Order: sequence, then structure tokens, then C-alpha cells
Amino acid sequence: MASPLPPEQPTFLAWLARNPTDIPHSIALSRALLGALLAGLVSVTVARRARRAAPTATLVRETLGAVLVGGTVGPLCVTAATYHLDRALLRQDALLGYSGVMRELFHAGELSFLTALGAGLGRSVAGPVGGVVVGTIGTGAIGAAVYTARGLGPGLGAEAGLLSGLVGSLLARVVVRSLP
Repeated sequence: MASPLPPEQPTFLAWLARNPTDIPHSIALSRALLGALLAGLVSVTVARRARRAAPTATLVRETLGAVLVGGTVGPLCVTAATYHLDRALLRQDALLGYSGVMRELFHAGELSFLTALGAGLGRSVAGPVGGVVVGTIGTGAIGAAVYTARGLGPGLGAEAGLLSGLVGSLLARVVVRSLP
């Protein structure tokens, strides 16, 4: 069976390992950890307001579990999805469309924040559909606001936030539900 990638293109892991940013790994890790902490605080607050009857310990366990899963697995899922989508749609193009942007956000630690936020928000609201909708739209709105404040424009923040929120909230629904 022939490989879908031309031989001159790197494999996903080789592509992902190359850091195109000038951001040191220690700063990216601190951004990711701070983002996960912020995502946890926001998510627990939303969960407390949305599910008043649920015990606080249950809400904290569920939302923080979702934040941890979303912040670690989510960025890999987002970059893998955009990498393969770019290669399926842009095989003949030398430019790497959207996946290159996601890889930069991955190496900057910002994708971990956005997927953790999407997972936490998605798990904080009762119901699978409501959680995915709240996680996706909420992360898109927060991403747009954060990137606008940083001078990068609302478009990048909204796009990255919507995709990360969708992936994070779906992960939260699938993975965290199976945790004890």
C-alpha cells in the first residue's frame, strides 16, 4: 500500500518535533501549566453555577480531570487533525496551511490552555450536547478575546478556540466519563 504522503514530506512526529517558534520549552511549559490552572478555575466556577445540586467534590473531580485530559491529549489531537487535513487537501502545495499555525500554538503552550479550557467547560455543563456546545463556543469566545487583547486579532483566537474547544469538550465527554 502506497503512503499518502509524498516522500519529501516529514512524518507527523518529525514534523511536530520541530519547534518553529523562538519560545524556550520552559516558557511554553509554564504557559501550558498556567493555562491549565486558569482553565480549571473557570471550569469549576461554571460548573458550580450550572449544576448547583451536584456536590462540589464531584464537580471539582470531573472538571479538573477533564482539564488534565484536555490539556495533555487535546493539543496532540488538534495538531494531528490539522496536519492530516492539510495533507489531504493541500498535497501539491508546498505551504502548510492551518497545521503550521496549530504547531506554533502547540510549541508556545497556548494550545494546551485552549483545549484544557474546552474540556473543562465541556465537562462543567450537564448533558453531552450542551457540554460540547458550551465548550466549543465558550473556548472560541475566550480565544478571540485573548488574542484580540494580545494584538493577534480575533480571527485566529476564535478559530483556534473553536477547534480546540470542540476537541477538548469531546475528549472530556468520552474520557472523563469513563473515569471512576
